[in-house]
Amino acid sequence: MLPTQKNKINPFESKEGPLSLMFNMLYKKYDHAAEQELCDTDLDRYFYVLGLICKHQEITQQCLANCLQIDKATMVRIIDYLTEKGLVKRNPHSEDRRAYIISATAKGIKLAPKIEATFNQLNKLAFNGFSAEEKKMFLELMNRMDNNLSAMVSNISVQKNK
Repeated sequence: MLPTQKNKINPFESKEGPLSLMFNMLYKKYDHAAEQELCDTDLDRYFYVLGLICKHQEITQQCLANCLQIDKATMVRIIDYLTEKGLVKRNPHSEDRRAYIISATAKGIKLAPKIEATFNQLNKLAFNGFSAEEKKMFLELMNRMDNNLSAMVSNISVQKNK
């Protein structure tokens, strides 16, 4: 590579590169923008998790982990972090001794509208210049990709267990 070409590679121009790289790059930009918009809060990450907890009022750790496709250990660390910040509380489930119910504290609930407004603003920015039809199509195509990859992962798991 010539010295003048250094740092000029754009993965979005390559039609052969992994989609995961492009999605990861978009995620990092989106996440960084969210961090900048929410820098005046006591929270520096896991905004969406807190938003989900506030939206559902009470939710089990397992339900959150399943929804976000996060392993149990990572989910515990996230809830520990949010608990230490005083944004959520963890209580034993009344019917299942192994489960915990997660709910937002008053401090967490107070942040929820700002988090939601930030994500709405970032989504609007990300879709700037897209028609309503393009936005709808993009979301449908992403959903189809998710279904395709989920089916593939499921098939691999079935084959490994044979």
